[in-house]
Amino acid sequence: MRDEFKMKINIKKTKILISSRREEERLRTTNIAIDNESLQQVQEYKYLESLITAEGTSKKEIVSRINQAKCAFNKKKNLFTPRRIDINIRKNLIKTYVWSVVLYGSENWTIAKAEKNRLLAFETWCWGRMQGISWREHMTNDEVFAKPKEQRCFMKSLKKRRTKLIGYILRHKPIEKNYGRNDSRKECS
Repeated sequence: MRDEFKMKINIKKTKILISSRREEERLRTTNIAIDNESLQQVQEYKYLESLITAEGTSKKEIVSRINQAKCAFNKKKNLFTPRRIDINIRKNLIKTYVWSVVLYGSENWTIAKAEKNRLLAFETWCWGRMQGISWREHMTNDEVFAKPKEQRCFMKSLKKRRTKLIGYILRHKPIEKNYGRNDSRKECS
């Protein structure tokens, strides 16, 4: 394969992952060797700071991103919570500094109902923390969103990012058209 496509493969960095919704297929072992050296088979790995798992879900990635975003919020808490700073500025700062952490790589997520609820709870958490609302105050989500005059828009942001990615992909030529197959009659464009 690497000779056919003229690829250089780093055997130490290359891993095998079988992705399937059926557990018996995920647990199946595969032996692939390059230059008589077997590649390691894994259940998950990080690629471009995104967690790829064998079951093909994004649950672990979403939980990880939410935790990272909460850490980012707490690091800049003195910027997001003081009432002397205009609420619209604080809202924009949260969307810039905190939401960007969560939304990184979100274009590729598979989102089930549980993950969607987790993301919506995170959005509510952000606005509640910004206002200094304690979980012991037992406010409804509507009350949390009413004070900063904010509507639920986190999922809209995620869908907008996905739409942009799809548009980007559709505007470009497929790989076969750019590089061609190993066909001596065909010139690469």
